[in-house]
Amino acid sequence: MNTTFLSQTANYIYTTYKDMLADICIIMPSNRGMIYLKKYLSDEIGKTFFPPDFYSIEQFMQKISGLSLISNEEIWIKLYNIYINTTNDNPINPFHEFAGKANLILQDFNEIDLALANPSNVFSDLADIKALNFFGKSENELSMFQKDYLAFFKQLLFYYEKLSNDLLKDKKAYQGLMYRKASENIETFSKETSYYKYVFIGFNAMQASEKHIIKHFKQENKLDFIIDADEWYLYDQQQEAGKFLRELMDDLHLKNPHFIDNNISRVSKKIELIGFPHKSLQAKHLSTLLQQSPTSANEKTAIVLADESLLLPVLYSIDTSQLNITMGYPLIHSLIYKLLYQYIQAIENKSKLQRPESPTRMYHKDLYAFFNNIYVQRIFKNEKIELNSFLRTFIKKAKLFYTKEETKELCKEFPAHIREFIISIFFVPDTYVIIDYLRNILQFIETGLTEHIEKEEFKLLSHHMDNLSDLLKQIPNPTIKSLRFLFESYISTLSLSFKSNPLSKIQIMGMLETRTLDFDRVIILSMNEGILPSGKNLQSFLPFDLKLHYHIPTYQNAEAIFSYHFYRLLQRAKQIYFLYDLDNKDAKMEKSRFVKQIQTEWNTLPNIQISESILGYPNPLPTHKEIIEIRNNQSSIDSLAQKSFSPTSINKFLRCKLQFYLSEILQLDKQEEISEEIQANVIGSVIHKILETLLKDKSLDLANIDEAFIGRMVQNTFCDPHVSRMDLKPYDILYENNYLVFHITVKYIKEYIRFYLKQKKELLNWAVFGFEQSLKNKILLTFEDTTINVSLNGISDRIDSHDGITCIVDYKTG
Repeated sequence: MNTTFLSQTANYIYTTYKDMLADICIIMPSNRGMIYLKKYLSDEIGKTFFPPDFYSIEQFMQKISGLSLISNEEIWIKLYNIYINTTNDNPINPFHEFAGKANLILQDFNEIDLALANPSNVFSDLADIKALNFFGKSENELSMFQKDYLAFFKQLLFYYEKLSNDLLKDKKAYQGLMYRKASENIETFSKETSYYKYVFIGFNAMQASEKHIIKHFKQENKLDFIIDADEWYLYDQQQEAGKFLRELMDDLHLKNPHFIDNNISRVSKKIELIGFPHKSLQAKHLSTLLQQSPTSANEKTAIVLADESLLLPVLYSIDTSQLNITMGYPLIHSLIYKLLYQYIQAIENKSKLQRPESPTRMYHKDLYAFFNNIYVQRIFKNEKIELNSFLRTFIKKAKLFYTKEETKELCKEFPAHIREFIISIFFVPDTYVIIDYLRNILQFIETGLTEHIEKEEFKLLSHHMDNLSDLLKQIPNPTIKSLRFLFESYISTLSLSFKSNPLSKIQIMGMLETRTLDFDRVIILSMNEGILPSGKNLQSFLPFDLKLHYHIPTYQNAEAIFSYHFYRLLQRAKQIYFLYDLDNKDAKMEKSRFVKQIQTEWNTLPNIQISESILGYPNPLPTHKEIIEIRNNQSSIDSLAQKSFSPTSINKFLRCKLQFYLSEILQLDKQEEISEEIQANVIGSVIHKILETLLKDKSLDLANIDEAFIGRMVQNTFCDPHVSRMDLKPYDILYENNYLVFHITVKYIKEYIRFYLKQKKELLNWAVFGFEQSLKNKILLTFEDTTINVSLNGISDRIDSHDGITCIVDYKTG
């Protein structure tokens, strides 16, 4: 690439401020752009020099305000403490329920401050708008919920003022509060500093708080504002990409700012649109694109991930040795995080399962997930533990829950230190100490970490455990759900940085990271509507019209901002690839409107070639059904002769002959699994067992059996593993879904006894010959030239007769 925005800027800065470089302050949107500008400036000067001071806009605001940023989690906790000290709620909402609301509160506070809106007026108007929902109702007519709803919005100004004051006392702030304070301090800051010029480079949309500072420098004649724009979208009022630059030029009275070019209509461009049936194929095709036209020594390539979840598939698909990855790998996607999160869920489930009358128990799925984790498997392998055999035994036990003693018995073959470790982490006495057990789990798996990235994930997680512990201690009476919410939210902000050369010819980045940078070749993945642009997904307590009135940004602003970043990235590029998803199972399958706009508007430009293709469709499904034919042979005929078949087996044959062959002849069993709930076949077995017991016992007066008596029988029978084939305790029957099953079973048995007694009374010469009797018979079957005896067997639920008719009865229980 011959000329880039930053190389132009470096030349301009050197020629304009050649003798006073050390006296200017350069402010840019991001740190990445600063790295490139420093290099270009160094190349331009070619000798040792005293450089300007460089700041990202965030760093600059921090310097002016004298405040440091605080994490969202810390602010949620501060808001929660304000809530519990002022609320009349009874009971008080736990932290994990309040935090979702706190996040929205913080977002609105942030936007109000960034826009320098008057919080008193905003929240007063918001409370009035909400009150209109109940227009015409007196206070006495409002429900308690409606009163609490209105009270919440009336309290927001108090929350805002209390939070702001508390933060400022500690010299801390969220972004909006920092920017508001910076705008208030700008005159003092300007008097205390002696910069000749403040050079703002590459900005587009600016908040009111930022504009206030820039206008102050303009009035002081200390502003140099450099933009990067193209005539195509800047001077066309219909183009949203130029919306904020046009506003800035008007606000700052910029008549001929640097740099406005006409690259879109001048630079030759080849644009390819490629659709894929699944997003994973985009990552695979990326390797082909890079191989087809390798990046030359003087060319730069940007691989832009509109959907950042494609980072790992992309890294697995291409050679990463010669590229720079500007995006961090989210720690929340790591398997180590998954292990810790599953552990917290396990302790949460244990808490849910706790019954007043039961011992502390672990849920079988939670134990299985821990044992089956790849890092735990490695430790077990090092300890010579036969894990596969252990897991098969675990499944065969078919136990839903494990007490502490049962868990010890389960792990009795493990080395003592492993067994004691498992018992210690799963039977935790207190929420506060769970962080300590997370540390213990990390130490436990440390020797099983073999890959470099795993060790880096381990270091990062271990480093932040103290911060998590400190945050948890600030929450009054934290629940395990509060810990899980806090853990997930906090870790979601962490990412692993990839070590690479930031000036590499090939860069993998998100859209925002491309700001101020230029590339010869641009490949953008996931160019789908709902991803780029992201759509109307900005949640807020503030209505759209209220935001417009107070000049608070809306989703429309976000779309215009991304439109600028998109077109600015393309304006100097020569080769452009848009990869998008066609998967009709995904709501975001439509091609981005940015792409459609380019197809419509750029198609007439003579310097631009646009082509479109669809790749990677799987082979079409066959139009005819393939017939599966299994011929009789002596082995299968012998197998029929040796087996005995029940009515269920015959029904299976009539329903699906292939299923009959696989299960009855080849005896392919279903994969073993532990049943989560009481299944229909278990209900049937319990009903059969109870009816057999009741009807055989001649001493019972069936007409006077009450529901409580039947209920006790049902409860005890469900808990009999020989009947239910499940690990249930009496108290398990009376909770959640099992409670419904229990009552259905009791009702079924009551109705059957009523029907049985009615039959006994009304039918003449009615007699019962037996219950649960085994029936056997043999029939002759001829296969081609072979005749064999096939055994049939079954168990009748009851055999009776009346009026000379014998009836074989089968209870239908669903």
